[in-house]
Amino acid sequence: WVPGKPQFRVCDRKRFLKTLKAHGLKATRFQSVTKNMRDYSFVALDDARRRIPGADGKLWISYENENFRQGRRDLLEKMQRRRQGDKTESPEGPSSPD
Repeated sequence: WVPGKPQFRVCDRKRFLKTLKAHGLKATRFQSVTKNMRDYSFVALDDARRRIPGADGKLWISYENENFRQGRRDLLEKMQRRRQGDKTESPEGPSSPD
C-alpha cells in the first residue's frame, strides 16, 4: 500500500498472484489480473510515475482506484465491474460523430 493514497504497488508478480490465490481468486496470469483491475477502474499510473524504485532498487508498478483504500472496506461496495462494451468517457465528455 502507498500510505494515505488509494494506491498499491506490485514488485513481484509471482508473489502478487500467490497472494491473490490465497484469498480465493483464480488468478493464473498477471495480464489477466491487470485486465480485471481495469474492468474495476483501476489505473496503472502513467510511465512517468509508475515505475518507482523501492529501497531495494526493484521497480514497482503502482495501481490506483479511489474506492480501494487500505482499511476502508466500506468503499468496496462502490466498485462495479464495467460491462463489456462500456467505454470510459474523456474529461471533455462523450465525443459526437462527425
